[in-house]
Amino acid sequence: MKTIRIAVSGMNHGHKFARDALKINGVDLVAVAGNNELAMQRAKELNVPLYTNQIKILFMNMI
Repeated sequence: MKTIRIAVSGMNHGHKFARDALKINGVDLVAVAGNNELAMQRAKELNVPLYTNQIKILFMNMI
């Protein structure tokens, strides 16, 4: 099975989606985007890089 690489933008409602994605076989959470203290805390909890500009994720060839 091919691995699907995803990034999640927004760590308010997106946090649950990102957390659930970590539990799915074949899905690789590669980054999250947000621009506040809560986003930093949640990125650390998820153990993925945090970007304050979600456009950078697209251009960094991460997904």
